[in-house]
Amino acid sequence: MPEVRSHITANGTTTLIDKGVFVAQVVCTCSNAGTTWTVSLQSRGSPPMTLVMGDTKAADVGIPQISKFDPPVLMESGVNVVAAGGTAGALDIWLVYQPFPTPS
Repeated sequence: MPEVRSHITANGTTTLIDKGVFVAQVVCTCSNAGTTWTVSLQSRGSPPMTLVMGDTKAADVGIPQISKFDPPVLMESGVNVVAAGGTAGALDIWLVYQPFPTPS
């Protein structure tokens, strides 16, 4: 299965994938918690559907957070990471997915 990864270090929206996919696994590792920083992984559909959400904490720094989905879950129109809050930290994300079938 394909994989995409990203290193997030600022508040804002980061597009990981810009087309519909089925997400099989997400791994997040925070190396800097920042200050009151929250991060969510959500679809690019309308309305966006949140798959993984949380705030970063000093206690979680360096501990991988692994979410597996069996069966994989649909993320319409793609996948965004939305980071907001106080001072941004540093978060690494790996996303394993299956492409959304295109009609023939």
